[in-house]
Amino acid sequence: MTHLLDVNALVAVGFREHEFHQRVARWVRAVAKAGSSELATCSITELGFVRVLAQAPQYGITVSQACELLRRLKTTPTVNFTFITDDQDISNLPGWVRTAKETTDGHLKQLADANGAILPPWTSGSPAHSSSQRNDNPDFDEIRSTELDQPEPQTLRSRAALLPFVPNPQSDRRSM
Repeated sequence: MTHLLDVNALVAVGFREHEFHQRVARWVRAVAKAGSSELATCSITELGFVRVLAQAPQYGITVSQACELLRRLKTTPTVNFTFITDDQDISNLPGWVRTAKETTDGHLKQLADANGAILPPWTSGSPAHSSSQRNDNPDFDEIRSTELDQPEPQTLRSRAALLPFVPNPQSDRRSM
């Protein structure tokens, strides 16, 4: 099964200081352990990852560094990542999209459906989000609509350590 990550999930996986890093990391490990699953990104989620990390001055991460972090995350040998090309326009947003806040999740749901993928369980439009399964997992109750914490400035190495199975971005600092 392919899981199309939303921006929050991608940032949480790729950035240790995200308030839901541990929760999403556990979910990613479970997906990886299943063996037949893969994680997917698309232009929206990748751009969102870079924008969120690079625009927060307290992180001190440049656009180039954020791109490198994303590249390293997507090439980790433990989790299979794929990229879904976005060929969907907004003319067919799901009927449950009523507010501006729901538009991206609605578009991601449309993109996932068109490509045989599903959304993470905390994303609007995912099967678990609209079912009783979501209520059985308190880890996902707060994940949707979160913003990044405002941590104390630290080195890129200590904050971008990603999951334990992702190469350390500091190991090749010259390319950043």
